[in-house]
Amino acid sequence: MSQIQEDSSNGTELSAVIVGWHKAGKTSVINTILGPDVAGSVSGQCVKKEGYVNGGKITLVETPGWWKDCSIRDSPELSKQAIMRSVSLCPPGPHAFLLVIQADLLIKEKYMETLVQHMELLSERVWAHTIVLFTAGDSLRNTSIEKHIQSEEKTLKKLLEKCGNRYHVFDNINTGNRTQVSTLFDKIRQNCGRSFEVDLEVLQGLERKWEDVQRRAAARQTKVQEERSLIKDKVYLRDLEEVRMVLLGWVMSGKSSAGNTILKQEALMTAEQTTKCLRRSGNVAGRQIAVLDTPGWWKYFSSKFNPQWVQAAVLKELLNCKKFPHGVLLVLPADTSFKEEQKKIIEENMAIFGEQIWKHTIVLFTWGDLLGDALIEQHIESEGEALQWLIDKCGNRYHVFDNTKRGDDAQVAELLEKIDQMVAGNCLFRPDVTELTEMKAELLLDTSEEVQLEDFLNLFKKEWNRRIKEFRQHFKKSWEEARAMKSDRSKTPPPMFCVEDESIDTPETFGPEYEEDSTQVLNIKQHLLSLVEREWSRQEAIVTEKLGATLNANLADDRFSETGEKEISASVAKVERWLPGCEDEKPMQ
Repeated sequence: MSQIQEDSSNGTELSAVIVGWHKAGKTSVINTILGPDVAGSVSGQCVKKEGYVNGGKITLVETPGWWKDCSIRDSPELSKQAIMRSVSLCPPGPHAFLLVIQADLLIKEKYMETLVQHMELLSERVWAHTIVLFTAGDSLRNTSIEKHIQSEEKTLKKLLEKCGNRYHVFDNINTGNRTQVSTLFDKIRQNCGRSFEVDLEVLQGLERKWEDVQRRAAARQTKVQEERSLIKDKVYLRDLEEVRMVLLGWVMSGKSSAGNTILKQEALMTAEQTTKCLRRSGNVAGRQIAVLDTPGWWKYFSSKFNPQWVQAAVLKELLNCKKFPHGVLLVLPADTSFKEEQKKIIEENMAIFGEQIWKHTIVLFTWGDLLGDALIEQHIESEGEALQWLIDKCGNRYHVFDNTKRGDDAQVAELLEKIDQMVAGNCLFRPDVTELTEMKAELLLDTSEEVQLEDFLNLFKKEWNRRIKEFRQHFKKSWEEARAMKSDRSKTPPPMFCVEDESIDTPETFGPEYEEDSTQVLNIKQHLLSLVEREWSRQEAIVTEKLGATLNANLADDRFSETGEKEISASVAKVERWLPGCEDEKPMQ
């Protein structure tokens, strides 16, 4: 219960579901309404909190977030199902949906598209009960929220129109201001006083589906425990001189972060900048560990779109290594979808190592912090057959990392134990050298690509380079603006770092000229550009978040010296390394 409890005898009971993307400030909203520290860390499921405001009982339901840049197709099923079931926690239905948005964020068109998709998981009727709740209102300084809305782009105005122009603003710094809370609930009573009508048949279907997910998740957990208990009687490998592991996975999956978590050091570059195999070692829990980080492949593009050096670099490393790895860690982010297209792409990329590799592979889920209190088994069972196939293909071996907890020895120790058990049940991964040699030769000598594929590869590279160039230019401009503000930071907060909106409506603008201008070719080009957008969006979201966190942290300190200037410049250089590149003179990552 809230620390701000009052007599509810004369109050009215109200309930609201809080929705919004990652980092929008949903948890801060709950703490502002119900009191400090009521809401905890990120949750992978809906979380219900109760308290009293002005004599009335208040029920708030926080829902999982999504990446604001990414299509709903790329949100995990676990999160989408939780959003749809959120209304069941405040029967007969919530009085309002509070759509949380940062007040100082430029709302781009693609944010709007993703936002509408996630909101309408609850049906189109949701808009009649939605209030836009702006957080970080203090960032507007002396500008009223009305003036801010008028100065914004048409996208924000379009969103407010969908919500019947209902909005409110919170100053999350001045949380002691109870007037802002009272006013919000007055607006809920005036504008959305009646409850959201829940479709009981749909809700019952969702609950049955969730019960089935929980049942299958528990069964998978039990199966894993039974399999591990059977192998525990075998000889463990703790007396090995060195435990060797290889990290594989797509770009921006968290391979390098996982390697750094294992070694408890910043020994590896960030994954999206790994343009060659990188080996690092260290002593972990009294054991010598060697980690080989590898270049990533694309999540949405066939292995045909990988540059030859990506696969050749890994094959060369395996052919030339004197000691084979004990295990392969196939790294997947737990905060994104995994569908049939990802299954096919992983099959293609893993095929170069031969069928035996699956006996030596553990699926390592990263971004486990965004799962919150949800179980990784619930994510596996919610996501569907493609991910379940992958886990089963790897002998039901999987692990999850919260890479924000670099000092957590328990999650690393458990992974090492799983590697021990896998090796005890099998042997070292010894790839067929003849097979790999032939595959490497084929990759290095194959010049028989069809002309059309080459055209599309050029189109892909040109579009990707365009996005990187614009991102870098915007980043440098933002950095210069941030530096210029260092003398007046006490009055002016650091800026938000957002890339200007980019249009891909006319695919003819990009890539080479085509003699064949058929509808089929244009459709393929449009599809390719839509895949580029999906690849780019996740990277843009993650890099932008890192960019803002890095610069804001460095510029938050009022002290500024020559030493501080050097530290910030070093941070800027690090941020630039997060940006992937595929210019002609550089390997394409």
